[in-house]
Amino acid sequence: MKSKFVNIIFLLIPLAISNCSQKIPTVKAQYIEHQNQREVSSLYQPSLDSTAIIDFSKGVELLQQNKLDSARTFFKKILINHTTVWQAYYFLGLINTQQRHFNQAQDYLYQCFKYIPYIKKTRALLYLALAENFEDQGAYGQAKLNYITALNLDSLSARAQIGLKRLNILSQVK
Repeated sequence: MKSKFVNIIFLLIPLAISNCSQKIPTVKAQYIEHQNQREVSSLYQPSLDSTAIIDFSKGVELLQQNKLDSARTFFKKILINHTTVWQAYYFLGLINTQQRHFNQAQDYLYQCFKYIPYIKKTRALLYLALAENFEDQGAYGQAKLNYITALNLDSLSARAQIGLKRLNILSQVK
């Protein structure tokens, strides 16, 4: 499911280049719905050295190509020296969910809570990832709670709205 990653990558990719000495043009994605520009820029400022920035960029590129095992290697490599980079935990959680390693995915996603900024729309992404993880494993009650939490944090989240509708349809079928 490459498309799930591509949407998320557009939101997170500026962090890989924010501390880069060379200016690299970025595409402004319509997925970012933040109203406060200072809020947006605070999302993408982890303290990464140039090697970690390159590793993150490679991980993102491999994720876009759906090369999950290779991408995992780069995100894990970042965490060796930069244990507080929430985006690496987040992507590892997504990768593990995609590969149906649900418990491991949850461990990474819960680890992410320690470092993710207290910005509602950013935290909503994490709750969405957890909701999708629970939904994929058939834990619909937990998925619903996480979708609702994501909506409470970001009332315009189409992913959360669609997820809840999907769960409602599933509950009617049973």
